[in-house]
Amino acid sequence: MTKLTFLIISSLIALTSFLFVNNNKDKELDLTKLALENIEALANSESETDHYWCCGNTDTCASGPGYEIKGKLQDKPCK
Repeated sequence: MTKLTFLIISSLIALTSFLFVNNNKDKELDLTKLALENIEALANSESETDHYWCCGNTDTCASGPGYEIKGKLQDKPCK
């Protein structure tokens, strides 16, 4: 009887482990697809982003609540 009980318990553990691994494979692939899409989106947004520089201290380049950045806004690096 003990051998039969051991065989049944071992079979249940093996079956549970197999089902758990197969369920998680799909989730892992979805995560990988999502990660690749995020990387691609970040790469595309960086290449399409315009860059601006605040040069000098004559005008107000940017301001907001509690701060003010002096300079003239330009689309090319300062000389």
